[in-house]
Amino acid sequence: MRTLDETIRSLGGLAATHELLAAGFTKRGLSAAAHHGITLRVRQGWYCTPDLPVQLQRSARVGGRLGCISGGLIHGTWIPPGERLHVSIERNDCRLRTPGSMTRRLPRRPTEIVTHWSTKRLAGSRLALDPVSCLEEVARCQPPEYAVAIADSALRATEHRDALLSLDAWRDIADRVFTRAGALRLADGVCESGTESIVWVRLAPFRLPIERQVWIDGHRVDFLVGRRLVVEVDGAAYHTDPIRFEADRSRDAQLCAINYIVLRFSYNQVLYRWLEVEKAILAAVARGDHL
Repeated sequence: MRTLDETIRSLGGLAATHELLAAGFTKRGLSAAAHHGITLRVRQGWYCTPDLPVQLQRSARVGGRLGCISGGLIHGTWIPPGERLHVSIERNDCRLRTPGSMTRRLPRRPTEIVTHWSTKRLAGSRLALDPVSCLEEVARCQPPEYAVAIADSALRATEHRDALLSLDAWRDIADRVFTRAGALRLADGVCESGTESIVWVRLAPFRLPIERQVWIDGHRVDFLVGRRLVVEVDGAAYHTDPIRFEADRSRDAQLCAINYIVLRFSYNQVLYRWLEVEKAILAAVARGDHL
């Protein structure tokens, strides 16, 4: 007979009481296991393994599954800063609770989480939606620039995983969101960071002559506007890497030495002070720095 931990894992990391009783465990044994930390009673009638990631525990406690941008925590996509927990809930789900307590009912309009109600069963596991279903929720929930950044990261393969969906699959999702399909279709996997994707979307209305991921003098730059205006944007972890900081400053100097003009912007500028970025780029173009 399997152990309790093995049984819960075989059921996808989350098991109902009736399933565990059918597997040969007793109510008294389940209570004792929860008391001693062998398992975790995540909500009434449901048990999970103690090492289950906290966000999955919280969404299970609500009574739904991890979805939308929160699914990126397990699927490995870019995540916007400071976002609340996003929980996908089916129409017939009931007895919803707050993510922090299985005894407190979830308010009709919760402030600590974002609920996504679905009229159909979306693909995924007991604990989370699959990547495509998460992206379907992202396309409707997030600002277009964030949705594109998340989709770009899903379209790119990494050293840890393959691409999560094809470009055709993303465009199919985008086309179903009629009011923002044009902006969502800007995602194609070319931009290599969330901040790059955001810049790409926010500059699109200005119709500037922009190329992305261009090789110049043996180095790849984020954006090339016209013939010689280089725009570089830093990711969230950039300032914690002093070696990369110095290398990029050296590269900027090399580009200037061969008659390029370089504008470099931080993660905080792109995310929180966009007007600074926009004004600087448009002013450079107005002066003809890109010609």
